[in-house]
Amino acid sequence: MSVVEAARYVPAGADRGYPVGAPVDVLPLPRAGIPGPVNGFAR
Repeated sequence: MSVVEAARYVPAGADRGYPVGAPVDVLPLPRAGIPGPVNGFAR
């Protein structure tokens, strides 16, 4: 899923974005691009 696609979920009614499984070093990208809370986990 792209950040652009995920960024559409919150305005559409999702309570947050979920970049599940994203590498730790790229987590700032979805955080910057998703207009709301972001939950995720990384290894």
